[in-house]
Amino acid sequence: MASSNVGSKYPQGFGSILLGSAIGVNLNLGTNVDIPITLVDTPTKFRVRAVAMTNGSINPTTARFAIQTGALGTGVGVVTSVTPSLASAAVVQDLTIASTNTITGTGLLYINLTTPQSVAATVDIFVYGDIYAF
Repeated sequence: MASSNVGSKYPQGFGSILLGSAIGVNLNLGTNVDIPITLVDTPTKFRVRAVAMTNGSINPTTARFAIQTGALGTGVGVVTSVTPSLASAAVVQDLTIASTNTITGTGLLYINLTTPQSVAATVDIFVYGDIYAF
């Protein structure tokens, strides 16, 4: 693409970008615990296109969580209940998006841990999508 066509464009003009991340998410905090994912630039209207999980400290096969727009399992479900499967820290797991509809929010998503791992376990979570308004 010619630089003259993209020079004045902002990242949201290119499609899916990194919306936010949560690094070192503790999957052993307890039952029904919320972990916020702060979105970059706090968009007020956005759509999640992909969620990736990587850098597992162990293979967290018993932990279960969901990602939603509201705290304590409220709001729109972005990722419904998932059990991580990361054979090593170098593996990336793409999580299934529950809803790709446009979401209006306050610049936060929540990881709602519904079942803890029962031993120390951490992962990194990255959220990608489109921004429509700030």
